[in-house]
Amino acid sequence: MPSKTKSGEIINYTDFGSKLKEIREMRNMTQKELAEAIDVTENFIARIEINNGGHPSISTIVKLCNELHISIDYLLSESLSFYEEKLLDLNGFNEIEQRYIFNMIKGFKQYKRETAGFVCFE
Repeated sequence: MPSKTKSGEIINYTDFGSKLKEIREMRNMTQKELAEAIDVTENFIARIEINNGGHPSISTIVKLCNELHISIDYLLSESLSFYEEKLLDLNGFNEIEQRYIFNMIKGFKQYKRETAGFVCFE
C-alpha cells in the first residue's frame, strides 16, 4: 500500500525505488557511490531500491536528485501521480477504510493474475 506523508501526499515506494535504480544505473553509479555521495549507507540505498523499509526523508530525496542531476518531480512523477489521481475519490474515507479498499483492490488484482485476467461478474 502506498504511504502517506505528513502533508497527505501518497508515495508508491516500489515505483520510487525502481525509478531511482534505473536512473542510478543510467548514470553508471553503484549503490555504494551514490550512498557515499549523499552520506547514507549502501544498505539504505539498496532498501530504497527494493522497497524494503528504505523510505527516504525529503532532505534525502533532494540530495538524491541533486547527485543524479534530476528534478524531484521527475523522480517522483510515477510514484505520486498515479496514486494521487486514483485517491481523489477516496477523500471521504478514513485511513482504515482506505486501507480496506486498497486491500480489496490488491485481492482483485491477485485474483485476476491467478485467473489469467478472466473475470466474470454475476
